[in-house]
Amino acid sequence: MKIYLVMLMVPVMSITAQVQNDSIKKKTQKAIMSSFSSTRFLDLQYEQFSESDYDSDLYDKAFEKGTIKSQKRFKAAVNIPIIKKKKWVLSGSLRYKFESFEFENVQNFPTAVPAIYHSNNEDFHTFATGVNFTYFSTLFGKTFIYNASIIADGSDNGFERVNGLLIGSLILKRTESTTITTGLLLQTNNTSISPILPVLSFEHQFRNSAWKIDLVLPKYIYFRRPLFDKGRLSLGTSFDGELFYTYPNQDGLKEVYSYSRNEVKTGFVYEYQVNKRIIATFRGGLSTIFSGQLRERGQTDEIIKTKQDRNGYFNVGISFNPFK
Repeated sequence: MKIYLVMLMVPVMSITAQVQNDSIKKKTQKAIMSSFSSTRFLDLQYEQFSESDYDSDLYDKAFEKGTIKSQKRFKAAVNIPIIKKKKWVLSGSLRYKFESFEFENVQNFPTAVPAIYHSNNEDFHTFATGVNFTYFSTLFGKTFIYNASIIADGSDNGFERVNGLLIGSLILKRTESTTITTGLLLQTNNTSISPILPVLSFEHQFRNSAWKIDLVLPKYIYFRRPLFDKGRLSLGTSFDGELFYTYPNQDGLKEVYSYSRNEVKTGFVYEYQVNKRIIATFRGGLSTIFSGQLRERGQTDEIIKTKQDRNGYFNVGISFNPFK
């Protein structure tokens, strides 16, 4: 009889142990994934791009072609919490970007109008500061989040413009495994694709899997999972807009122009939690440039339009969050 009872208890104990191990594993994975917040107090990044060819049109006519032999980018961002209440949060941000280009095999075509010509090596400094206000409310019995931002940017020559941004997001569903939100984005930036854009986020933890999908449109889509004891791996695509100001100081041209372009980066992101407050990040993959546009500051008409071949990129960063 005792032997029979022991035989019955062995599979039960095995199943119980398996359930406990699965539960511990899920809790550990969840803890690792939640360690990497999207907003960090201090974030530093260095980025290097591979060589790529380009060609430019001036007022829709051939203007220039050549090779970007090297492109380097350094970014620093500080997000400062100012006031945090139960229903609203006020914060500020400071951002700096240094961008360096090295050109070779540049060929220019004759033009009938004054044009901006660049040297073989060019550096650009961009600054931005902003104030952000977030308010939590309800709509149709569901949580509704308002976010308003005022952002001023410029270069080492001074501030150049001020933009406003308003986002309204409705949380449609929120469970332990799935969160879905939808809303609208309104912006005053007249060089953006549209002043009004739909926004959608979808986060879902796949059943019996370490993988989850994290989608925020029009920003990124990633498949994420814990990797090693304190790491997180993400595979997917992100959409970034880059901008800097240039001052040609040439007869027949305006004083200030802005150059903007949309980058689509496909590849991997690996984040490693060095300790509770420091996170190291490594990114790499392929970068696709849709197009680059040079405009007179504050205007919508394109003067120069640039097409660039796809190139590789690698990014290394470190972030610090003392409020973790």
